[in-house]
Amino acid sequence: MVCCIIGHRDVFITKNLEKKLNELVCSLIEKNVNIFLFGSNSDFNKICFDIIKNLKTVKYPFLQLCFYPIRSEASILSEEKKALIVKTGVVRAENINVYDKSIDFEKKYTAGKASYIERNYAMIDASDICLFYYNNSYKPATRKHRKSDLFGYQPNSGTQLAYKYATKKNKLIYNVYK
Repeated sequence: MVCCIIGHRDVFITKNLEKKLNELVCSLIEKNVNIFLFGSNSDFNKICFDIIKNLKTVKYPFLQLCFYPIRSEASILSEEKKALIVKTGVVRAENINVYDKSIDFEKKYTAGKASYIERNYAMIDASDICLFYYNNSYKPATRKHRKSDLFGYQPNSGTQLAYKYATKKNKLIYNVYK
């Protein structure tokens, strides 16, 4: 079975959240989840990656950690930078080589600024289970269409869009924000 990991960019990581995630991931593995799909560089992805990578090293060597890079994240890294990533344990979205596999999706090169949304949709479509950190009151910073605009607009949260999409697709969802 396959599980995608999607959450807000900024998450307050606590020991309680780490424990909750560790227990949930172990439970998912016991239910035959063996492939985990990751998107970009968020605090939630980082903590989930660290937990699953540790479980793979210690107890479940059959786990696969797969990365869905958007076009800007698919750059090739130098060997020196790859070694530093592995040594420090710092995982960022562009560091695709710390994952077992990198997966392309259909709209990777055509979605433009919406590529992260299309990437999340592709991950959800490829998954049996979705593990979210979704706070329905979270609002991204307001933005302007152009620098000359006097007022900004409130963009949608990528995690919110993904959560609604997963709900619409009747995916089994675990939201650890609750």
